[in-house]
Amino acid sequence: MKFNKLIAAMLLPAALLCFSCDDEDDNTTPVIIQTDSTSTIDVNPSDQVSYLTIKIQVSLENIDGNTGLNNRTVTITSSDGKKLTAQTDENGLATFSNVVPGNYSAATSWSFTSDEYSALLGQQVSNNEYVVSGVLSEQLLSESNDEALKLVAKISIQQDILISKIYYSALKDNNDKAYKTAQFIELFNNSDKDVNVAGLYLGVCEHDNAAPFTYGADTTSNYLIQVFQIPTEEEKIVPAGGTVLIVNSAINHGKFCADGQDFSTADFEAKDEKNKITNNDKVKGLTLVKTSFAAITYIDFPVLSSFVIFRTDEDPTTWDFIYAEGKTKGTQYIKMPNKYTVDAVEFRTTKNDATVSEKRLYDFMDAGYITSQGLTSANAINSVTFVRKVKEKTSDGRIILQDTNNSTEDFEVKEGAKIREY
Repeated sequence: MKFNKLIAAMLLPAALLCFSCDDEDDNTTPVIIQTDSTSTIDVNPSDQVSYLTIKIQVSLENIDGNTGLNNRTVTITSSDGKKLTAQTDENGLATFSNVVPGNYSAATSWSFTSDEYSALLGQQVSNNEYVVSGVLSEQLLSESNDEALKLVAKISIQQDILISKIYYSALKDNNDKAYKTAQFIELFNNSDKDVNVAGLYLGVCEHDNAAPFTYGADTTSNYLIQVFQIPTEEEKIVPAGGTVLIVNSAINHGKFCADGQDFSTADFEAKDEKNKITNNDKVKGLTLVKTSFAAITYIDFPVLSSFVIFRTDEDPTTWDFIYAEGKTKGTQYIKMPNKYTVDAVEFRTTKNDATVSEKRLYDFMDAGYITSQGLTSANAINSVTFVRKVKEKTSDGRIILQDTNNSTEDFEVKEGAKIREY
């Protein structure tokens, strides 16, 4: 819009526009022009203003093509806080009309479901929401902007529930005997909102000495020996920065061994139907949905394995039981579709190198693994907890844990780590 449009606007009836003039000076009252976009712009009639048409090309980092870019909102904000918005076309191009020259920032954000992101990449991804965001700061917009500005947006996982601690080892009781019931898994809400974890599944991956399935042969599936579910009868709301403590025995283990912790406040307990482990009737039980070993109803904490948490609307009881490759008898494993994964952690005790054949989890589930290698054998047996590292603490005190999808980087080994503490 050129200045002649302002002249036309000033010739409208006085009821629409009026100017206040003083006999002693030439000051004029600014005119408020309603633009075609979502904001108003103050214009002084004495200024020679030339409005701009600005184009912004949105793209996704490390992704070719324009898939997923149609009808995304882009916002430009002037240095004095006024905002204009536009929608991208099928090529990811957003066009702004009636823009006053000046300094602006530009931003866009939206989200993908795991299915949408899988379709975009052409490969399986974990079962999370993915956030897309991009920002351009301090861009001087003028008549010289004859080419589209480039706004590159990055995709990141919307942080939600993470596996944050795994304690798999045995302690020594007061009689110096192995004490194996004080193991636990802790989950952490790494998002900034409440999350309902009712219905969330916990899977224990197979942990045979020799992997029963060839790594890389079928990236769509993983193989479990147990599937548990957090009860669905009522909501289980976990606040931002909150934890979910899952144990085999929700009692005060400090009564039986010096390093034992009090698990009586656990959120859930995997009940032992064979009564070999002491359970707490006051703590809700996990639901054992499917298992390779009917005799074990509590969580099987191996020394070489992995855990996975997942969400699905499917019924895992209908998932196939599969024999090891080349076998027609022996243990059968639960074939889990990897696409439902929320988080997964691979760990081992004394291995310092994981060969391809030893790997259970694919890189999109866990690109690394955590090990207690380097500790003394006594410590490795008695007091090792794998603990996710703290990435940062927000201004309001909320802890954010590290999540690069690589346990080698995200976890550290701690001795005597306390529940619900970071």
